[in-house]
Amino acid sequence: MNRKGFINALLVFFLIAWTGCGGCGDKADEPGADDTEVSGSTTDDNTGDEPQSLGDAMNQAQKAVKDAMGGGEGVEPVDFRKLRDLLPEDLPGMDRTNAEGQKSGMMGINVSQAEGTYEGDGGRITITIIDMGTLKGAAMFGYAWLMAEIDRESDDGYERTTKYRGFPAYEKMDRNGDQEDYSYQVVVGERFIVSFEGDNVTKGKMETARDRVPFGKLDDMKNEGT
Repeated sequence: MNRKGFINALLVFFLIAWTGCGGCGDKADEPGADDTEVSGSTTDDNTGDEPQSLGDAMNQAQKAVKDAMGGGEGVEPVDFRKLRDLLPEDLPGMDRTNAEGQKSGMMGINVSQAEGTYEGDGGRITITIIDMGTLKGAAMFGYAWLMAEIDRESDDGYERTTKYRGFPAYEKMDRNGDQEDYSYQVVVGERFIVSFEGDNVTKGKMETARDRVPFGKLDDMKNEGT
């Protein structure tokens, strides 16, 4: 998953929360809202869980996220600096041109990620390591390929689900003339997402990049922060 996909995942969970609290709107503030009690209605029966203010709405949204996570609450993500240290210093024929990391939080969701960019021989490979932290376990539902068996191939490329060192993995190649672009994802401990994006590279270079990431060390971190 690249950074754009990661942000989209957060927005999906925000949408779940928003829907879970009934839209999180304060009906009294809506245009045309009428404070007059309707004949035959009883206000006592409608107090329920309706948010009475923006603060209530946000609290309900956060609760909906936590309920959707199904037990992920309380998982503190690994420091992104430790994830960044797992990025290869370089790749054969390619120099690391950038290495960065960050920790992000929104509505009780906390995640961290590190990303390295490698360039050379006219190609580029980006390696991203994401610790889903608070979304541990639940976030895996955002990766449909984990719940399917995929094996497709055509003149334009292929995609398939597979295993890498015992971890669930997904591989995709798109061919455009003589250029091949690769995507590769590996899920570790229902918590870490390791993504490889290769532009104008060979399959061999992608496999070398994948082999350079110390997945064993990442697996050893799967219970950190719990």
